[in-house]
Amino acid sequence: MPSDCLDSYDQDLEQPACCDESFRIARTPHRCCECHEMITPGKCYYRFRGRYAFGWKTYKQCMPCHTIAREMFCAPPAFGRLDEELHENLCWGHLDDPRDWDEENVEIEDRKNREWLAEQSVKRR
Repeated sequence: MPSDCLDSYDQDLEQPACCDESFRIARTPHRCCECHEMITPGKCYYRFRGRYAFGWKTYKQCMPCHTIAREMFCAPPAFGRLDEELHENLCWGHLDDPRDWDEENVEIEDRKNREWLAEQSVKRR
């Protein structure tokens, strides 16, 4: 876990009473709970199954999404919210005052974030 990871863990989220996590090879198509891309047969994916107050719930992440969640956050964000957490922490984290949300700042932040994400994508290849 990197020492400079983002801390976005929501302490109010319900934690499972028990869980099982594993890496699996897909035998049938699955959909990533983060990016909603298909995990095709033969591809490795991360599977998390937890028992919550409402029952058992299973989440499946493609390897790129799982790697981003693991590398970027000190504790994993809630499943299905990776894009929201990244946007909140990378895009608007320092623009807490709505007066700073003018069109020029938004364009600058969007450009910086696209450049940063492109750099990360190149580094991971």
